[in-house]
Amino acid sequence: MRRPQRTPSDRRLDLLALLGGQCVIPGCETDDPEMLHIEHTYDDRAEDRKRLGGNPSLYGYYLKHPDEAKKNLQVMCANHNWKKRYANGSGKLSGHGTTLGAC
Repeated sequence: MRRPQRTPSDRRLDLLALLGGQCVIPGCETDDPEMLHIEHTYDDRAEDRKRLGGNPSLYGYYLKHPDEAKKNLQVMCANHNWKKRYANGSGKLSGHGTTLGAC
């Protein structure tokens, strides 16, 4: 009997769990999956999309390569993700004088 195929939503939840399931910003305790974004640490999402395809393919790839996922991806709450984009646009948590404190 075939096992039911995992949906993109299932794979997203699995990837969130692999990456810690909570916003990486110190002091932020957001862990609601609906409020969390899976973000490329070094803002290289476009390269990954070209290489692997859209989100469902990205999720599957990184679930099969957990060490690479932990190196290239981070979990951020929606607030911190947008704050990061407005603050420096670099995609990096450190540097550029940006402070991303708790929500």
